[in-house]
Amino acid sequence: MPVSLFSIQFFLFLACALAVIFSLPHRFRIFSLFVLSSIFIALIHWSFLLVAYLCAFVNYSGGKQIDSSNHHRKYWYWTCQSFNLGLMRFYKFIVELVPVSLGCNESVFCRFFLLPLGFSYYLFQSISYLYSISR
Repeated sequence: MPVSLFSIQFFLFLACALAVIFSLPHRFRIFSLFVLSSIFIALIHWSFLLVAYLCAFVNYSGGKQIDSSNHHRKYWYWTCQSFNLGLMRFYKFIVELVPVSLGCNESVFCRFFLLPLGFSYYLFQSISYLYSISR
């Protein structure tokens, strides 16, 4: 069952996560934040975790290529930006329009393609990260 932001489960998870993060030494906080964020995303739906990892991998490896390459810098920049914008387009436009145009039950379709909270912000941060590396 997905976790809602206005549920008791969310506030219990948040309280436990904050207790874990602030009880650990400073050097373990980033890793624990990564693990707890992964758990939270997986609680919404496991497929979102795959999309988040894929997006992080593409942007990180693309950023490394942009930073180290002089000749193919524009190629890697536009490839990664196309990936980010394509993912944004898929989640923002196609997923919202397909159920309406096909007359599908929206809850069945959106169960697998629902855009998690903050994903747009994450993609815009990725776009900004790639832009700042390319300059």
